[in-house]
Amino acid sequence: HGGYLSSNEYLNDICIGWEPNQSDRERTHCKDLLEDLQPHPNLRGLTIWRYPGSNIPSWASNLETSLPNLVKIVLYGCDGLQYWPCLEKLHYLRTLKIWDMQSLEYIGDRSGAYIRGSGADASNATVFFPCLEELELCKLRKFEGWCKTSGSGSSDVANQLGDRTLPSFPRLSKLTIKTCPCLTSVPRCPKLQTLALSVINEGLQIAADDSENVRHPAIKILETDDVVHCTLFAEAFQHLTRLEIRDKDLESFSGTENWLDSCSSSLRTLILRDCDKLRSGLEHFTALESLMITKSTSSTSAEVVPEGLGALSSLQSLRIKNYRNLESLPETFMNLTSLKRLEIFNCSIALEERCKRPDGEDWPKIQHIPCIHIKSSN
Repeated sequence: HGGYLSSNEYLNDICIGWEPNQSDRERTHCKDLLEDLQPHPNLRGLTIWRYPGSNIPSWASNLETSLPNLVKIVLYGCDGLQYWPCLEKLHYLRTLKIWDMQSLEYIGDRSGAYIRGSGADASNATVFFPCLEELELCKLRKFEGWCKTSGSGSSDVANQLGDRTLPSFPRLSKLTIKTCPCLTSVPRCPKLQTLALSVINEGLQIAADDSENVRHPAIKILETDDVVHCTLFAEAFQHLTRLEIRDKDLESFSGTENWLDSCSSSLRTLILRDCDKLRSGLEHFTALESLMITKSTSSTSAEVVPEGLGALSSLQSLRIKNYRNLESLPETFMNLTSLKRLEIFNCSIALEERCKRPDGEDWPKIQHIPCIHIKSSN
């Protein structure tokens, strides 16, 4: 402490953390302590862990000047902070991860002065995360938006989808939003390719970018815990190649054609985790090449392979896990003529025996597959 870090010009990355359950005295002095821990301007990676204060020192509130070379920031468990300013002005920042900050309401310039135009006037706007490629917002239960324009009420948060004063994330390609129930809109992300969603506001939208004739980003990878989220961004799925769903209430893909039509010809990989109630609808994924179905370890639902599997004529890889009470394979496995690899793990002993070469009762259903791995839970 006492300026040691500020003189260490060769330090590339630092994590500054506090133990949980700090005393009142320790909380009182945490700002002064963090002030003394100001790193050298050459620093490229900064992690702040469980900072217990409600205010941050001057260097941390003006990172654009104090640490202009940062490429990665991780903020975790800083529960007392409602606001973290000026992150959007870091010219080289590529990765920003904000986790488990229960009081955080917004990030960005308090005055909103960095915003001067949009659309045709976007060239006049000052910096807004110019190089940011990856953004994670997780367990931010009060987070509402990106900047606060005036006053102190939540209604002042510049967060509305129709607010054309917010510029886009020009290079953002990977976005994760989990347990942010108050966030209803995201600024334009014309380069977005990977999107992960969990426990979000049902009205969440990503702003359209009419100025570039790009109505929605071309998302290629989607991870979600609710298949309903797929309907929110259906127009962005024309180039979707990988979809991962963890939805314990999903029973069928039938009836979801509004978004399936957008990605049926492009989707190559489908991962289903903990979708224990799923019974039908796989036939809609006509171009699928890789499928993984993993039931939860606590599942008590009937052991049935979802219907429609036999219609996947392009499927090359199939992985099934935790079907502990599945006694036999359906006849439709014989229709999977393109299948090159089959893996079944944590299945019943009975199924493992039925699939053994050459006399197992289910062996004729899978004998055309070049690579087979089947292992019971025992």
